[in-house]
Amino acid sequence: MKLKRPSLLPPVSDYHFFKEGIRPVWEDEENKRGGKWIMRLKKGIADRYWESLLLALIGDQFYEAGEEVCGAVVSVRSGEDVFSIWTKNDGGRNVKIRETLKRVLELPADTVLQWKSHDDSITQRHAVDQARQEKTQGASRRNTTAAQKQDKPEDETKA
Repeated sequence: MKLKRPSLLPPVSDYHFFKEGIRPVWEDEENKRGGKWIMRLKKGIADRYWESLLLALIGDQFYEAGEEVCGAVVSVRSGEDVFSIWTKNDGGRNVKIRETLKRVLELPADTVLQWKSHDDSITQRHAVDQARQEKTQGASRRNTTAAQKQDKPEDETKA
């Protein structure tokens, strides 16, 4: 199997690499109580890290914490690339997973790895969706009001 490197993917692309039988969605039984470690990368360095991460996952480099890892995602965006390592549980061996990531990827000491539970992601998504819906409804109301004003006939008492 030959995969394209993240740098060759168009912006707003995602690669999902998950264990057999696990779907890359929050609702999957193996994911629903878990979360993800998030690592944001400047453009141009994701290829090496993605390859090393895949080899670590395939080569069982996460040892006993490997049972907790469900999969990994690389999200290619226009300004950055984002890695997400999905886990089964919010807690558990997550610190060991973070430390293994730092070790196998040989990350610089100042690399930020952010933890986010899937529950937090779902809550954030709902808030964003609701804000979009409210914005769309507000714009729709403004457009309707403006159209109604244009449809009113001129005051016929003016001469």
